[in-house]
Amino acid sequence: MGRKAKRAKVLVRQMRITGQEIDPVVARRCGVEKQNQQLIDARKAKEAETKRLAKEAERKKRAAQEAKKKAEAEAQRKAEEAKQKAEAEAKKKAEAAKKKKTTSTAKKKTQAKITSPKE
Repeated sequence: MGRKAKRAKVLVRQMRITGQEIDPVVARRCGVEKQNQQLIDARKAKEAETKRLAKEAERKKRAAQEAKKKAEAEAQRKAEEAKQKAEAEAKKKAEAAKKKKTTSTAKKKTQAKITSPKE
């Protein structure tokens, strides 16, 4: 093994283990420019994939938050509708009770007038 081959072997090992880029001039001189470029391309592809996954995770997180907000708004709207419905029912019952009370009072007064000996 000659000096150039040993140097190339050391450089390739250094690229693989530490992930360092070798200066293009040194890589060309030692004959490892293709391997250096492959390492650079692989690292760039890996970074791009990581960024893509991070963006996708962020998008999913945002979508989940929006869905949660929608669900909370829907639940709040339903609760408000139920509250209004209950209030309307209570109001109807109160009016019915009041009407019933006034009619029964009126009946008692008419009964009292009919049975009263004073007139």
